Amino acid sequence: MEEVNRKIVLFDDVIPFLTLLKNKNIGIAIITNGPSDGQREKISSLELYNFTNNIFIAEEIGFSKPNIKIFNHVLKTLRISCNEAIMIGDNYEQYYMGAKKANINSLLIDRFGNYSNKLSCNKINNLSDINTKFELK
Repeated sequence: MEEVNRKIVLFDDVIPFLTLLKNKNIGIAIITNGPSDGQREKISSLELYNFTNNIFIAEEIGFSKPNIKIFNHVLKTLRISCNEAIMIGDNYEQYYMGAKKANINSLLIDRFGNYSNKLSCNKINNLSDINTKFELK
């Protein structure tokens, strides 16, 4: 498991997207399920600490996606309203619907066409397409 956590790689569009957000002073938070040690090792290996210290790991908080409690915990901790947040994720049930239940704008990344039957949800194929759904101020 340790080897897998260290050899993980990001999609090519992730770093340019995170850099864009950082340059525009748009806050970034990471919400992740899974064991804390493994998730922190992945985040470190991917150098995501360069973009945010707002890391929310389910094991540390006590509830996981899609439970509405984790989304509310993040909003409360960051002192923002649901209208000020956008949840971007690649799992319809955990990310998209979980955030929707917390009244957070949601955007589904469907890189491989796994959710072609979810026609009514906000969906993009990659992070480069985000400006077609949300204006990044």
